[in-house]
Amino acid sequence: PDCMAAITTRLSLDDVNAVSSWLAAQPVPADPRPAEAVARPLPLACGSAPEQP
Repeated sequence: PDCMAAITTRLSLDDVNAVSSWLAAQPVPADPRPAEAVARPLPLACGSAPEQP
């Protein structure tokens, strides 16, 4: 989404490699359901997660 474009333009290739390596090394959760809630406010506006009261 729009927020990821804003984030990725700030990353260097080394940053992308580091994040990719870290994500790939994380174990798959036993219960891979999405979180029920997200901490608000978000640090960046994101169209796929609109602010809610």
